[in-house]
Amino acid sequence: MEFLKVNDQIILYYPEGFHVMDDAERSEMNFLEAGLSEVLSDPERHMLVTVGWKKSGGFASFMLNSKDLAKNMESKVSKAMAPAGYTLNGFMEKAVGGKTIEGFGYEYSAGGVDMYGESFALKTGKMLYYFHLYARKELLEDSLPVWEEMLNSAEWI
Repeated sequence: MEFLKVNDQIILYYPEGFHVMDDAERSEMNFLEAGLSEVLSDPERHMLVTVGWKKSGGFASFMLNSKDLAKNMESKVSKAMAPAGYTLNGFMEKAVGGKTIEGFGYEYSAGGVDMYGESFALKTGKMLYYFHLYARKELLEDSLPVWEEMLNSAEWI
């Protein structure tokens, strides 16, 4: 497995077939929010994994926890993806390198292809981290174990 160091805080391991997208590849993507992130792509598996981060600021972010961040993120994602037929599958939690992340699963359509996504948030200290999976729904049986392995094998530095 190869690895990616994210914000000098997380080591994210990924299997063969994935590559870190360069600026040219990333410029073709539509991000809901601009910010610091890394994007992993596996064209064979039709999977994208993104990890974003930012420093929290202000009193409101001091008071928010990971669950609040996930609910806020779901509200933004549902509005932005409504034209793509966004459907919420429900809220969930998972672990990334032993830390609990809060998020949700959803379905949508992209270019006539049925898609599945998961988005998670984690507040640790003054840092906010966002983890996202985008995969074809028809390949989900193979994609979800890869995603789970990536999250479970991550290490915090």
